[in-house]
Amino acid sequence: MSGVMRFLLQAGFGLGLSLAMLMAVPAAACLNDAEEDHIDLENQQASALDQLLHPTTFDAEKWNRAVLDYEGDSVSQQAWATGNSEQAAWDARNSYAVALVYSGAFEKARDVWIEMEERRPGEYKIAANLGTACELTGDNLNALKWINEGLKRNPDSHSGTEWLHARILEAKLALATDPDWLEHNRVTGMESAFQDGRLQAFSSSSMNNRGDTVSLGLMRMALQYQLKERLRFIRSADPMVAQLLVDLGDVELQSGSPRSALVAYQRALDYGVSEAGLAERMAYASGADRTARTRNLMFGIAGLLLVFLIVLVRRRQSQEHEGEMEQAM
Repeated sequence: MSGVMRFLLQAGFGLGLSLAMLMAVPAAACLNDAEEDHIDLENQQASALDQLLHPTTFDAEKWNRAVLDYEGDSVSQQAWATGNSEQAAWDARNSYAVALVYSGAFEKARDVWIEMEERRPGEYKIAANLGTACELTGDNLNALKWINEGLKRNPDSHSGTEWLHARILEAKLALATDPDWLEHNRVTGMESAFQDGRLQAFSSSSMNNRGDTVSLGLMRMALQYQLKERLRFIRSADPMVAQLLVDLGDVELQSGSPRSALVAYQRALDYGVSEAGLAERMAYASGADRTARTRNLMFGIAGLLLVFLIVLVRRRQSQEHEGEMEQAM
């Protein structure tokens, strides 16, 4: 397809889609450094989700260097040892602990955050980071304690998605006593997205950070937040991560994004879900994606035809106007 034709089809699609919308309207995890990152779900493409679900590996040299730089900085060491309460010294200490985590020194990072909590109790980021560090050391009970404490301190953290981190930890504790727990329960609390080969409306028993029922949009964001960080630490087959990826695929389908759903399902295969277990979902998503592509193409063609008709009408009007001018002369 030529560049000109592609441009015209895209322009035509936009015009056709606008026309269709007008006709349809009735006469009407996670570590916290000095700054928090955010995921923008608005108009997110499947390619962006694919990148999010394939995070880069840690640059060990970078994080080890950050650790050594801080430990070798006599000014920073002296500031902390003397109880310097300035925010810059505090943020530097927190960043040091984050670097420890990414360099694999989980226990040491945990101890740094315990000391920070003792020195200045009540900060959200310290509680959340301490919970993550405890989880990485395998202490899921204390991890849950600190994640829940972080939720009390800041219910809106990570755009209100940390409730899922707590549920993941609850699931880990349940698995410790019932290894088959995942076979009968879903970490997210989502109801089955498929029944008799049909996609069902979103439904979940989960509550968000403020005790309200989790919406489709919040579930989608929470899954992306948690998976973005977890996939950096977990690189091999993992039943819980696999289940979370399947649920993300279901949510993407329920959000009207079949191509993104296929991306999530493919990653679920990477983490241990069998092809047979995903066959129904992937077939449905593939069919929905083809339908969406066909619909978009038809909108593009319709829009292109509309542009063509407008040009013809304008040209005819121009010719008639020129004829009237000649007769008047």
